[in-house]
Amino acid sequence: SQTELVIRHLAGSEGILQVELAQTQGQTSHQVIPLTGFGSFFRVTTPAGQASVHGTRFAVLVMQNGQALFSVNSGEVRVQNKNAQVTLLAGQTTAAEPGQPPADPAYQFNAQGSLLDNEGSTWAVSGATFDISEWTYLDRDLQVGQVVVVSGRILADGQRVADRVAHTDDLNQATIFTGTLETMQGETWQVSGIPLSVT
Repeated sequence: SQTELVIRHLAGSEGILQVELAQTQGQTSHQVIPLTGFGSFFRVTTPAGQASVHGTRFAVLVMQNGQALFSVNSGEVRVQNKNAQVTLLAGQTTAAEPGQPPADPAYQFNAQGSLLDNEGSTWAVSGATFDISEWTYLDRDLQVGQVVVVSGRILADGQRVADRVAHTDDLNQATIFTGTLETMQGETWQVSGIPLSVT
């Protein structure tokens, strides 16, 4: 709901597929089969940057402040604007603000649960803490005790930065993150610096 998407270009012949979409707000998910024909492309353009792929599963979120989040489930996505270009691999995400280069690729996290703390620059949802930045998009009237969904990035130093905190009517609570499996010692594994109990 509340997503604006325009088909700017759609063409194809003899193994060539060309698709360009313009997304000005809201969230979309894309599954693109590998493009093999010379001249084939699949692009999603936002006010903050463009995603270009040749076969992958990825998502794009454009918020009301113009910030765009690009995240990859499988394959590879190139995100670029006039300032810079980054390449995302599976499990990675980047944020881009209009007029600024895309952020370095980072692993993504999503948390859904009760908002336990919203004071200062570090907030907590169901025990998971994360930082709020000047670019974090916050829904209006967020109150402690409400169920919210958080989308963000795990930076190279392990810091979790929220890109978006929004109300949700779904009362389920869960935390999902991606990262590099670093150690597997008995029942304690470590993924991107975060210890996990595996029973």
